[in-house]
Amino acid sequence: MAKSGTRLTVFICNVIISIVCAISVLAYFVSPLWRVKISYNMSAEMLESLMQENGEDSGEGGESEIVSDKKQLETIKEVVGDGITLKLTIEIKTQDVLASLNKPATETVQNLLNANIDRIMDQLEAPLNQIAENLARSTAKQGLKEAVREQVKNILGESATEEEITEKLNNAGFSEEYIEAEAEKILDALYAENATTQSVSQKVEETVLEVFDKLAHSGEESFEDLTLTEENKAQIHDAIEETISVFADEEGNIDMENFMAELILQALEKSEKPEDDGESASRGTTALSAATDETNGASDEEVKDAQEELKEKIRTAIAEKLPESAASMIAQVMKIISYVLIFTFFTWAYIVLKILLKLFAKNNTVKLKLPIWLGHIPFTVFCFIPTVAFNLLSAPAKIMGLGSETIAKITEFMTALDISFYSSGWFSFAAGIFFILFSLIFYSRQRKKLKRAIKEEKRRRKEGDYEYSEEIDEYLYRE
Repeated sequence: MAKSGTRLTVFICNVIISIVCAISVLAYFVSPLWRVKISYNMSAEMLESLMQENGEDSGEGGESEIVSDKKQLETIKEVVGDGITLKLTIEIKTQDVLASLNKPATETVQNLLNANIDRIMDQLEAPLNQIAENLARSTAKQGLKEAVREQVKNILGESATEEEITEKLNNAGFSEEYIEAEAEKILDALYAENATTQSVSQKVEETVLEVFDKLAHSGEESFEDLTLTEENKAQIHDAIEETISVFADEEGNIDMENFMAELILQALEKSEKPEDDGESASRGTTALSAATDETNGASDEEVKDAQEELKEKIRTAIAEKLPESAASMIAQVMKIISYVLIFTFFTWAYIVLKILLKLFAKNNTVKLKLPIWLGHIPFTVFCFIPTVAFNLLSAPAKIMGLGSETIAKITEFMTALDISFYSSGWFSFAAGIFFILFSLIFYSRQRKKLKRAIKEEKRRRKEGDYEYSEEIDEYLYRE
């Protein structure tokens, strides 16, 4: 009777074990097999350092270039602010890995690249748009400042110094806070639907006129008779159009949402065509492209978002530059990972199979050693080992043979960098820990109870008068 109660308890335990085994396998298909999250905080100081290094490497320099560099650095600091955090995520799914077993190497690698490129570009969209907005705000402020200061200098005379102009403008209430508020109006015009250079220029002109009206009524003696002639207005108009033309296409349309994507597309096209062949057309922020359907021979012109065009451009560029040998190697690695995964699945499925085979056996317990020892391989390879390796790299002082200057650079880089690793194998690892504790605390005791009960039953049967079969015993009481 006691043995029957123990077998029932073990049966319930086996149900729990089977559920855990099933979830351990299903987890690989629910979440990514491997995910790497990379976060890098690009500060203004880092960009400044890069620009200075590039300036030194160029070997050219003059006073005008130094002044220009300083202005660029100031603009970068204003655009970047406290820093722009770039976040990238790379994922490999179990389905894609297993699909590599029956797909060509090129198709396997291309599918992997396409999914990750799309994901990375989607993640970069927000910080790139933030950079575009900061750049537009900085440009609006700078344009407003220069337009006002230029006209004030004409009034005060060429002998007026920058310090004098700044002092008089501050006395008249032309402070940084006021400039920020006025620049927001220009920013709104840039981000307005169907914005054009004409509509934005008109808004900036209105803003400049408001500023000059404010200066004229500020009480500052130098600005009491401040008026703008038609020539002054024309100068301001030309300066404004030149300033905001960077955001517009050939037709004067402005699309700030696609501005950064268009800049990257321009850079990619220039890198592909270092020499101007006279036929390359400049790009606009409203991305229009002609797509040719080679399959059915039809050709249709369609509006394509710059973000999507950029993704397609990068996918094509990587596919063209990726050597066939590299694609074959990546595909081979994915096949090896597939075999490891299949073996891992087997370690969990084996327990369930064994439970089913011993369902009606008198000793219906099973050993849990196989998944405990081998069921966590994907987690160890994709998550545990990379995490430990990254943490070691984060402490360069412990690495032998590195000088203090090298250690300082590595420390600066690693401080701004953050990498985290994830694998769907974490559930297998957690299940293995659970099996260890479950076995030690409870399950192994039930196993020992059944062993003792069966041993006692064997002894009694051998001492009894009824017929006894060693073969049947071996079958009924197998462990």
